[in-house]
Order: sequence, then C-alpha cells, then structure tokens
Amino acid sequence: MSSFYKVKGTRYSIDRDFPLEIRLARKLLWQDFHDLKSKHPKSKVQKVYPAKLGLDDAGDPR
Repeated sequence: MSSFYKVKGTRYSIDRDFPLEIRLARKLLWQDFHDLKSKHPKSKVQKVYPAKLGLDDAGDPR
C-alpha cells in the first residue's frame, strides 16, 4: 500500500484485499453508514477495519 502513488494517473489501481467474511460484514454496514452521515453531517464517519463504523464528533456541537 505504501507504493500506491506509483500507479496514480495510470489505468491500474490498488485496493485492499479483505477476506470474504470481512467484505460481507462491511457491505452490511452501508445503510448504517449513510444513516450516521445524515444524522451527523459535519462529523467524520468512516468504516474502520475490520467491520466497524467510526464517528468523530469533533465537527458536531452536540
């Protein structure tokens, strides 16, 4: 992953290779991810390895 810059601007790409179980678990998180993004629009919401959601409330005054 540290050499991904070498393919920038080419037709190649590099992505993480997660096992099937983790890919399926992360796929199930999408609806919750979008719900959190709409409830906390100024906060940073991200999928954290392996299959969890992270919410940074720094941008949300609540």
